[in-house]
Amino acid sequence: MRALDPIVAPDSVEHRLELETLARFGATELMATYDALQSALEAVSGVLNQPRCSTADGRSYNAAGHELERLAEHLGESARLVVTAAESFEPAGLHDGETRSWLLLKAQIDYQENLSEIAALAARCAADNAHADFLNRGKGSAE
Repeated sequence: MRALDPIVAPDSVEHRLELETLARFGATELMATYDALQSALEAVSGVLNQPRCSTADGRSYNAAGHELERLAEHLGESARLVVTAAESFEPAGLHDGETRSWLLLKAQIDYQENLSEIAALAARCAADNAHADFLNRGKGSAE
């Protein structure tokens, strides 16, 4: 990582995350990326909800609040993109399958989706992982 020059700052900063790039990630990399984005989103949201990001009357965001809101939206959209990549990810083995399942379940819980949908997803993930484990054992290999 290059050290920042305190005198010369960039005029703008941009980050672009693409599904094509995420499609090359492994399950562990997808999980790490999702966790980092969600942690950053929670941190930005925490600051965004402080009075210092609101106008004097507290009814809307001030300039900092608006910028942080845009950043929070970007982080949330990026996290959802990682989930989309995980949904189409083909696990190479049992560990990949379990990691993918945990990521999908985490996302459903983070987004506070319907509890019945979370339970159904958990059941599907458990069945998929049990099937993968059965197939793996049938091959006579240990993962």
